[in-house]
Parts: sequence; C-alpha cells; structure tokens
Amino acid sequence: MPARRRRRMRAHLDTAVLVAEPADRRRVLFLVHRAADGWLALDLTGDERTLAPGLRIVRGGDAFPRRVFSLYALDLDPEACRGLRVPSRSAERFGFGGDLTRILAAAAAAPRPRLILFRGLTRLDDRSRSAPPGVWTARASAALVFEAPRGALWAEVRRIALASSAPPRSRWGNVRHRGAARDSARARRG
Repeated sequence: MPARRRRRMRAHLDTAVLVAEPADRRRVLFLVHRAADGWLALDLTGDERTLAPGLRIVRGGDAFPRRVFSLYALDLDPEACRGLRVPSRSAERFGFGGDLTRILAAAAAAPRPRLILFRGLTRLDDRSRSAPPGVWTARASAALVFEAPRGALWAEVRRIALASSAPPRSRWGNVRHRGAARDSARARRG
C-alpha cells in the first residue's frame, strides 16, 4: 500500500491495558473490566498515601469513592480469594478485589509485594474496543504497573505506544528482495 494511503490503525482496548491520554500528561488508567455500560479502570497516577512500607493507597477515580479496591500480581489465584482475574495476554496474572485479609497475607509473604489499594475507580462510558483517537495504549506488565515511578509512568506508556505503532515493514520493500521477486515471477511465466 502506498505510504500516502497507509493509515494508522486505532489502538485496541482490552483488559490489562494501560491508557495514557495526551490531554492530561499525568493520568494513566489500568483497564480492569469491560462492563455492560462501559469500562472499569483504575487511575494508577491518582493522589497517593503510604499506609505502611510497601503498601500504598491511590485515588482510583471518582466512582465509588468510599470503597477500597485492590489490584495485585501475586502468587495468589484471584478466584481462590473471591477476586476477579483480569485477563491478560501476557503470562502475568493480575487480580482485582477479593478477600483483603488473604491478599494482604499473600503480599506480606511475597518477596516483592505487588499490591496497590485504590479508593474509588474510574468509569469510561464508551464500551467500544477501539481506543478514543489520540490516546496511547500499552500492554500492562507487573513491573510497569507496580514498580515504575508514578511520575515516569505516563512517559513510559507513551514511549511503548509510539514504538509499537511504527508502520509495518515488509522484507519485499528491500531493493535486494525486489529483484528476487521479479525474477521468480519471470520464472513462472517462462
């Protein structure tokens, strides 16, 4: 396809995806669940307080501000503690909610406790799987979600999104391969 006609495909939304909005250079959302009326997400860069060493509570959004939600990547099966398994394309397993006593015990026993508590969550009213124009998306990893500094998270999601949105390259676009393709076509005719 000629370069002038090539269009960038819109990013695909799915669970365990990070969404960074260019308009708000600080906000990064972790998509948890696609509900009947839109997406449920957690704002990873919301206002934060440290409750204990290694345990923080972040403002996850304006919906349900009096409730506490948990996001974790532990050796604990989320369904075993009545939580929601957040489907992910990677080998890492994210959990959302569940029995907080069991989650805290598993986090205390883990060498790297990957647990964040959230007060409230964010609702995205659009149920579409296509990302809104202009947002950057990246697959969530436990290292990115739990260990990246909050101030650098937006820039890191942007960097990953821009690196993955490069136009596809074909080996046939090479001068060396163009000649091979032309010769092979001649060989079929003759």
